[in-house]
Amino acid sequence: KAKLSVGIFLLAVLFIVGMLLFKTQIGHTLGSRDIIIIAMLMSGLVTYWVCRFPLSGIKDTPVFGGGMESLIVVLGIVWMSSTIIGAHIPEIKTSATHLLEQYPALLAVAFFCVSALLFSQGATSALLVPVAASLGVDAATILASFVACSALFITTVYPTTAFAIACDDTGSYMDRKWNGSFVINHPFFIPGILGLVAAVPVGFLFAKFVL
Repeated sequence: KAKLSVGIFLLAVLFIVGMLLFKTQIGHTLGSRDIIIIAMLMSGLVTYWVCRFPLSGIKDTPVFGGGMESLIVVLGIVWMSSTIIGAHIPEIKTSATHLLEQYPALLAVAFFCVSALLFSQGATSALLVPVAASLGVDAATILASFVACSALFITTVYPTTAFAIACDDTGSYMDRKWNGSFVINHPFFIPGILGLVAAVPVGFLFAKFVL
């Protein structure tokens, strides 16, 4: 039944991907968020029917607990921080523009800092890519630096990070050195930074072949 439940979940994922890839051919108007919600709720219902998992046990699973913690983070901390930061987006854009005007090569740094503040790769791209293009930054540099938009993990208030922390059973997050008491001192910080530092040069290498 455990293997069957995984199979049901993977079918739901394939359904979501198919609905998004062939949206034009199918002709539906649903957005990705709605498709994901519908497919996952339906897969949960089918799993319950087929695998006979007791509903009373769901609330005791670590995934459910982590999800509820993430929900509180989304509705509370992130909402508050996004509201505060959202009020200062013009200043953030101005600072990033001044940085790029003086040092266009630091586009990756600008991507990194702004995405860590906005908690969104899409919002960061929409904010900085037009600025970089208007300042004459070449397409290869923009493409190679884009990976730096993945700095969402920097703080512990990002929902996915909070969910991963809640599901962690290794005990690494309980270590005093990396327990998040200073917001950025968590187990994902160093691996994430090293990953981005390594990915940007590789991005420049591949950008030459792509463009």
